[in-house]
Amino acid sequence: MQSITMTSPRSSSLFPPLTARLIATALMAGLAADLTWEVWARVLTPLVPGVGGPLEPAALVQSVFGLESRLAGEIIHFVVGVAFYPIGYLFVARPLQRLIIPALPWFVTALGFGAGLFVFALYIMLLGALREARILFRAPEQSITVDLKNAPTLLSR
Repeated sequence: MQSITMTSPRSSSLFPPLTARLIATALMAGLAADLTWEVWARVLTPLVPGVGGPLEPAALVQSVFGLESRLAGEIIHFVVGVAFYPIGYLFVARPLQRLIIPALPWFVTALGFGAGLFVFALYIMLLGALREARILFRAPEQSITVDLKNAPTLLSR
């Protein structure tokens, strides 16, 4: 009687081995993604009707961290895009996908990771806009008075 043993080409580890090649590939992928984003945000988005102008991730960083320097916002956005997003994909999103849905193709995981980051960025932008408008994070002594008698008139405008 013969027995056949099959080995899987995939590693049993959830995390990729940390090698110089992996680091270089992740950084190049992050750079390619960041450059693609910059073309979209600064060149293509202003052409979309109703948007009104380019997307400004550095301004988002400035708003979230309370920075005065536009250059600091650009540097933080660049470092996060080139280094930290690929690390998040490799060591958070992909291992979770391998653990939960092992047969899911890598590009579906990447699309989900990108969509999740987009939704997260929109949430952060909303919080920043609300903070700038002083709607959120008010001091306890500040209050908003709403005149309910005029509410239907205000809402119908």
